[in-house]
Amino acid sequence: AQALRARLAKTTVGNPVVEGVKMGALAHRGQLADVAEKVAALMQGAELVYGERDGFAPVGDGAADGAFFCPTLLLARDPMSSAAHDVEAFGPVSTLMPYDYLDEALALAARGQGSLVGTLVTHDPATAARVIPVAAAHHGRLLVLDREAAPCAHLHTRAGTTTVAHRGRGCLQPGHRRSGSCMRSSPGDTARVDRLLQGDLSSGVPEFRVPDPRSGGRSTLR
Repeated sequence: AQALRARLAKTTVGNPVVEGVKMGALAHRGQLADVAEKVAALMQGAELVYGERDGFAPVGDGAADGAFFCPTLLLARDPMSSAAHDVEAFGPVSTLMPYDYLDEALALAARGQGSLVGTLVTHDPATAARVIPVAAAHHGRLLVLDREAAPCAHLHTRAGTTTVAHRGRGCLQPGHRRSGSCMRSSPGDTARVDRLLQGDLSSGVPEFRVPDPRSGGRSTLR
């Protein structure tokens, strides 16, 4: 959390014509008010790691009148009951949810009721093969990053790079092209994941159990 806090403190917000600016404004001041309201709701069960209180001064002409919102990072100590599963702040706001085991992380993903895009950061193909069949049910698209691919995958942060990040060689979305050098998975790893996505789950994936956040029970998957 502290490493992320240090990185966020270096983020310059303001008029994008100013050199060095990394984040601009929201769409309008109504959205600004909505995001602030949602953050207040999220704060009921979370700690503020980084936010406006740490000093927020957008730069550039017109910054004082713009819909600028400070990048905000929260920490949920009790992630399963966090309001972040039900409240979406449509702005630069994220909530950290710690977990001890992979099954717990998958349960948290299910508790969140799904999203447009999910990202798994791992350098272990076996971990990716285990997570994808479960997480795919809760996300419209899955992106897998490792320490080699991450530096050149900008996700949604800059125009023109979303296609590279989500459709690069290691992308797990069926039907997407696998050219380019962004995602450096090996052909063997890619083929194995393809088999998993096509329903062939017999390629060495062990049986494991994922807690059901709704009933407290456990469901078995292969």
